[in-house]
Amino acid sequence: SYTAPVKLGTNEVAFAGNWTVMEEYANPQAGAKLYLNFDAKEVFLVMRPKVDSSQVKVYLDDRMENFGADVKEGTVSVTSDRLYKLVTLPVPGRHTLRLEFVDGNLELYAFTFG
Repeated sequence: SYTAPVKLGTNEVAFAGNWTVMEEYANPQAGAKLYLNFDAKEVFLVMRPKVDSSQVKVYLDDRMENFGADVKEGTVSVTSDRLYKLVTLPVPGRHTLRLEFVDGNLELYAFTFG
């Protein structure tokens, strides 16, 4: 069980809620959140559903919009093991990404940036 800090430091990541953190991946439980303070133009995350599919709500600076190619109506549908495009901005900048997990069906592997 994790609690995110009130203020996230530069280039830091934080968990909130219940997580199972393994050596190679993290498994968020229903209602868990992940926060990322980043400075980039693009943000990607490798995710895999354990069974069938799952959904992740994506917020950038507390706004839920279609910021990345895989985000539709503020949500990513994770249907296979691959790199998901969460954020694509016109110019790089400092932002806070918040991911909210609908269920405990996902494995999260690695963030990458562009």
